[in-house]
Amino acid sequence: MRILSFAFLYLLNFLHLSASVEESLNDQIKEQEELIEELATISSIYPRYDMSGDIEDLYQDLYEACGKKLPALFFYDGLTCAEGLDLSSESRDCALIFGHRAAFQLCQTYALDGHGDLHCLGEGTVLDLMETRRARDIVSGVKLHLNKEQFIKVLEKNKAFDLVPVLSVTWNELLEGKNLEKQVRIAYTFQAKEKDRFSAHEQLLPEQAYYETVKHNVEKLGEDVLYYWMQNTYLGDHKSPVWAWDRFGVLPLTAKSGQDRLWESKWASDFWKTGIHLETQKNGHYCGIASAVTVLNSLPVPAEKVQGFAGFHHHTQDAFYDDCVVPIVGKDNHGIGLLNLAAALEIHGLKVEAIPGDSIDLDEMREKLKAALKDPSKRAIIHYHRAFVGQKMIGHFSPIGAYHEESDSFLILDVTRYKYPPAWIPAIHMLQAAASWDEDSGMSRGFIIVRY
Repeated sequence: MRILSFAFLYLLNFLHLSASVEESLNDQIKEQEELIEELATISSIYPRYDMSGDIEDLYQDLYEACGKKLPALFFYDGLTCAEGLDLSSESRDCALIFGHRAAFQLCQTYALDGHGDLHCLGEGTVLDLMETRRARDIVSGVKLHLNKEQFIKVLEKNKAFDLVPVLSVTWNELLEGKNLEKQVRIAYTFQAKEKDRFSAHEQLLPEQAYYETVKHNVEKLGEDVLYYWMQNTYLGDHKSPVWAWDRFGVLPLTAKSGQDRLWESKWASDFWKTGIHLETQKNGHYCGIASAVTVLNSLPVPAEKVQGFAGFHHHTQDAFYDDCVVPIVGKDNHGIGLLNLAAALEIHGLKVEAIPGDSIDLDEMREKLKAALKDPSKRAIIHYHRAFVGQKMIGHFSPIGAYHEESDSFLILDVTRYKYPPAWIPAIHMLQAAASWDEDSGMSRGFIIVRY
C-alpha cells in the first residue's frame, strides 16, 4: 500500500488532481527506508534470468516461479522491443514500475543473424533501466499480456539483456483508487547485462535515430503518456530528464536528419572551410581559444612555423594564448569574455565585430549570421550559455558552421568534441543562449564576426 501511495501521489501531481486527495494519501506514507526494504524483497522471491540458456526452459521456470501464471512483460521504451508481434490494443496497458529509472546508456549492442546466433555489433545507445531501490523513482511504459508463443519470440529477440522482476501497476488501477494494495503485481522487464553496461560520459545524449524510434512508439500511447515518459526518462547522467534536451530541438550532425540539413543548406560554405580545422579545446578554459584558432586556420591568416608540424605554418592554442590572450587578461586569468576574445583576434589583423546578444533581436541576429556565412572572408563565433540549448550548464564559445532555413537552425561546431558533436540549434534558443548574462565580464554573451 505504501508503494502504491507514492506512485499515486506522483500521478496525481502529474495530472494536477485534487490537492486534498493528495494530502490524505500523503498521511499514509511512512519512512522511505521501509519502502526500500519492501522493494528489495522482490529479488529474494522472484529470480533474475540472463537468458543464456534455452528459452523454452526459461519460460517454464518463469511459469513455475509466478505460481503457474505467466507474468506480463513491461516495456519502458514504448513498443520497440515488441515490434513484429501481432498485438491487439486490449493486450497492452499503460503502467508504472517502482524503484527504477530509465536512462540512455552506452552498451554493447547485439543482433540475431539468420541462424539465430547472437552477434555483438559494437557500442550503441540503448534506453536501459537503472535500479535505484527508491520508491520515488518511477518508470512509465507499457505492460503487455502475451501468450506463450509471443512471449518466447520477444525473449529470443532480446537475448542480450537480463530479464528482471519489477513491481508494476497500471494507470487505470491507480486512478480508480480501489484496493490499491492488491493491485501491485510482478512483471518482468529487460535490463542490459552488468558486464555490458557502461557510460562513456555523464552527459551522454541519445543516438538520434534510436531516440526518434522510441519516442514515436511512446507517442502512440497518447500525449499524457508521452509527457510523463519525457519527464521521467533521463540522459546519461541519470539526472537530466530527456525533455530538457528534446524541447530545445537540438539535432546532432551525426544523425541522418542532421546531415540532410547540411546538404539542404544554402549557407554551409563555412562548414567545409571551418570544419576541417575544428580544434578540440585543450582544457576546460580554452573554448574561446580553440574557437579562435579554428577560425584563424580556416582563413589565410599568416602563422608561425610550428615544431612537430614538419616546418608548416599553423595557429595553435598554446601560441594564441601566449601571444594574444595573456597580453589582455594576464597569465593567471584563464577566463575570457566576449570583448576579450574579440580584442585577442584583432591582434592578428582581423576586422572584428563583437555583438552582445542582448543588443539585437532575432531577425537581426539571423541576418548578420547568414551574411557572415555567405561571405568567404568572414567567420562567426558564438559565446553562449549551454543551459539554454539543453546542455550542461556552463558558458561556452564555438564557431558557427551553417544555417538551415526550413528549420530556422544554426549549426554550432562544438570545440568540446569529446563531449558534444556538432549540432543544429534553433535560432530562437541560440539567441536566448547568447543573450544570457556573463557574470565574469559583467555583460551579456553574444557573437563575434571576423573578416580577413
